[in-house]
Amino acid sequence: EATPMYVDVTWGAGGTTAEATMDITVAAKRDFGLIPNMHLTCTNIESEKVKEALETCKREGITNIVALRGDAPAGQEKWEATEGGFECAKDLVKFIRDTYGDHFGVSVAGYPEGHPDKIKPVTGGYDSLSETEKRRCSVQVAEDGTETLSVCSDADFAVEMAYLKEKVDAGADFIITQMFFDVQVYTDFCAACVAAGINVPVVPGIMCLNAYGGFKKMGLMCKTRVPPKLTAKMEELKDDKDAVKAYGSEFGAEMSKELMAAGAPGLHYYCLNLEIVVMGILDRLNLRTVLSPPVPKGPAAEHRVADLTLADFGRKEISQAEAEMPGLMAPRAEYGPIQPMANCRISGSLHMTIQTAVLIETLQYLGGDMRWCSCNIF
Repeated sequence: EATPMYVDVTWGAGGTTAEATMDITVAAKRDFGLIPNMHLTCTNIESEKVKEALETCKREGITNIVALRGDAPAGQEKWEATEGGFECAKDLVKFIRDTYGDHFGVSVAGYPEGHPDKIKPVTGGYDSLSETEKRRCSVQVAEDGTETLSVCSDADFAVEMAYLKEKVDAGADFIITQMFFDVQVYTDFCAACVAAGINVPVVPGIMCLNAYGGFKKMGLMCKTRVPPKLTAKMEELKDDKDAVKAYGSEFGAEMSKELMAAGAPGLHYYCLNLEIVVMGILDRLNLRTVLSPPVPKGPAAEHRVADLTLADFGRKEISQAEAEMPGLMAPRAEYGPIQPMANCRISGSLHMTIQTAVLIETLQYLGGDMRWCSCNIF
């Protein structure tokens, strides 16, 4: 229903989910007709293993790769290159281009507030910051309430931008940003890219507000700038999970509108395998395609309706029943796009309840050519 430009499949911290990543990526392409954008990292993986992964992608028709350095493995504070592997994302991009030419579309990460490793506590206070530093600085609040003002200094940010240009010059096609909550941070970053001679598209990364705990954890981990209004609202709603999700959809939609108005070439949602908030965002943006039952074909198209004035009432009843039948809704969403029952002629006979109608339409969603006989009602 979201009809995304692509679906991102992460590689996992420390390369822990490499096999699962490949399985999910292949399934997304083969079984659901989606365009995967597969992460590939330099963590705990030798160059030969990287080549094996890329060969699998090439064989399966997967043509989009996110080239990343990756996080340090669990329990290891500092990231270290694997012997026989790559030192950084730039080396990975260069390897892909040198080995496969233009076969793969390659994206890389960009950090509008600076890489978290370069965001450091400010010792001289807010007034010691430059004007550009003030626009990307952030405050981290620990569990005990201690506040720390942090920033990626102008000097470190210049180094970050120079390295980003090297990644692009090595062959990256576009940039996906780290999460942020302040649209001004994104527009400043795009301006910095242009000033650094980086002219590829910059796609904003939007973190979905799925839960209060995740919001606090990600903000601290990424040292992200959080507007005071957002902080206040999340604190107000933190004990109401459903209210947090509803606000997450509202906030994400407003942020998306601002980003599109600012010229963003696309919207990249970090949904963390959770669908409620991101689908709520798409609803608010009118970007969600509501699936309708296929038009009957074959013998099923030859039917009579006793009283057509009852159709609207019947549809309302069916819609209510669908909300109560997740077991039938799940295969519609999962298998509807690939029509596994296409060219199958299916007949059946059950009491003509609303639930039976939902079953019949589910089989139609899956491609079936339906003919149904009522047991005892005409």
